[in-house]
Amino acid sequence: MDRNMLTIVDLVTRFLRHMIEVSGSKVAGEMLDHLLGRINMLRVYAMNAPGQLDISIQLMNAIVESIEAR
Repeated sequence: MDRNMLTIVDLVTRFLRHMIEVSGSKVAGEMLDHLLGRINMLRVYAMNAPGQLDISIQLMNAIVESIEAR
């Protein structure tokens, strides 16, 4: 796994943890912690598919823009 991919996985993980933290949902946080290893493994596999990284970035941008619009 290259360094850029590790950076992306780390940033998305931090983003997800922040979203759970601000939601105040302890149950969701515990579920995320339990599933995070699997989620990150699947994320790495997905990012290796042609064009998937660009799609993932577009989706994350859409999430951030929706949050900012609130």
